[in-house]
Order: sequence, then C-alpha cells, then structure tokens
Amino acid sequence: MTGTVALRGELEAVVGQGFAVAVEELEVGLAAVAAPVRAHDGKVIGALSASGPVYRLTEDRLTELSKRTVAAAVELSRRMGYGF
Repeated sequence: MTGTVALRGELEAVVGQGFAVAVEELEVGLAAVAAPVRAHDGKVIGALSASGPVYRLTEDRLTELSKRTVAAAVELSRRMGYGF
C-alpha cells in the first residue's frame, strides 16, 4: 500500500518531469509511459501513452519512448491552442 506522503512525492516528480512511467504496476509484464495533453487554457484534457511488454521496453528504451511521447503530447497540445 502507498502512503499519502509517498504518493504526493511521486505525483510531484511526475509533474516535474512532465510524464509518468509505470513498469509492472498495472499488470505483470507491462510497461508504459504517458504525457499530458493540454487545452488552450493549460488544463489537462487527456494524455498520450505508449505501452508494451517489459522485455521490449527496457530502461533505455523507456527513456527514449518518454522523450518521444512528451514531444508528441506537446505538439498535440500546441495544436489545441496551448502556448499561444
């Protein structure tokens, strides 16, 4: 079980880095990365995510996938009017 302090710290880290990574948290053998998509006013209106088996999404590959996922989410957010 996760305590409130640990959860708050994890959420702050996710906000700070701009994406979340889950490795076998939701399902054994599954890894995923997700980044927020924002509306013109900065509100988070969705997320982009990519997932796959942990044997393919190693730490190095998750690092690269995180960069690509964030870049795609930033571009989608821009198209939604965020940042103008």
